[in-house]
Amino acid sequence: MEIQLIVAIIAGAVALLSAAGTVATSVWNASRTNANGLAIRKLEFENEQRKVAEVMRRETAALTEPLARSANDLQSRLFNILRGGALNFISHGNERERSYMIDNTAFSHCPIPLLD
Repeated sequence: MEIQLIVAIIAGAVALLSAAGTVATSVWNASRTNANGLAIRKLEFENEQRKVAEVMRRETAALTEPLARSANDLQSRLFNILRGGALNFISHGNERERSYMIDNTAFSHCPIPLLD
C-alpha cells in the first residue's frame, strides 16, 4: 500500500503543478491581451489625432494664401495713402487721378468728406 500512496501523492503533486501552470499561463495571457488592447486604443487615438491635425492643416492652408494676399494689399494701400501722397491726389488732383485713387485704395468702400 505504500507504493500506492506514493503514486497518489506524486499524481496529486503533478495535478497541483499542472493547475498552477494553467493559472499562471491564463494570467500571463490576460495581461498580454490587456496590453494589446491598450496598445490598440492608443494607436486608434493617435490615428484620430492625425486625422484632426490633417483637417486643420487643410483648412488653414485654404485660408493662408488669401490672407497673405489681403495683408499685402492692405499694406500697399496704407503705404500709398500715408507715404505715397494719395490724399493729395484725392483732394488736389484732377478727376482722372481722383477716380484712380478712389477705385484703387481703401477709400473705395467708405465715404470720405473730402470727396463731397
